[in-house]
Amino acid sequence: MGPEGLAKVLVFSSIGLNGRKGKEASMQMIAAGYWYFVLIAGLVVQGVWMLLTRWGRERYIRSITNFRKPSSASERFYGWHLSAPGNVVLEAIIVDSAIVLLVLYVTFTQADMSYFMGALPVLALVMILSIVAPIQTARRVGGLVRIEKELYDNINAATDKVSQVRTVIDNLLNPLQVPDGRYWFALFRIALTEDPVGWSARDVLMEKAKELDMLAERVRRGERVPMKSTGSERGAEIE
Repeated sequence: MGPEGLAKVLVFSSIGLNGRKGKEASMQMIAAGYWYFVLIAGLVVQGVWMLLTRWGRERYIRSITNFRKPSSASERFYGWHLSAPGNVVLEAIIVDSAIVLLVLYVTFTQADMSYFMGALPVLALVMILSIVAPIQTARRVGGLVRIEKELYDNINAATDKVSQVRTVIDNLLNPLQVPDGRYWFALFRIALTEDPVGWSARDVLMEKAKELDMLAERVRRGERVPMKSTGSERGAEIE
């Protein structure tokens, strides 16, 4: 082989090496883009779910505080969400399944399975992060369920259920007590039950709402309103 032939072989070999390197670089860029897609898909699905849950929560709270049974799908779903800690975990599993299905759909329609296998660590990280918040929520829901059951049982065991509800609300309104919104939330949920416990809770809550509205109106007019502690011991009046 002469000098010219050797030069041609070297040129073509160089072109082949550069082509392979370019193809490998292109594949790496596509893989990196796929990983970003997995992250973005997880964030989008979780973000949409959080917005829908928040919307349902606002409508649910508005309904129960006005003594209306939740009627829309979002309100009923949020009520189911608060019924048991297991429901929150099931909800998280559904969200994670939606993320996996979305990623698989894009994989089969726009890429191939090798990209999916390469992105499994990223997908696993997204799913783990999406489980952390529901676990914390499940613990809070468990506390709310416990409080609601405790309040219901105490009212149900009382001979005078109305007086028992008044005692509970007076304790919640006691300025010496640290306010806990979970008890109010549980009371409004109990007030929706169609039994003597629910009717008693509803009557007293409506009665107290009128008293608080009148008190707020007096404050708006600039009147000095005495406040008394309603605990076990009579507190000092605050002008």
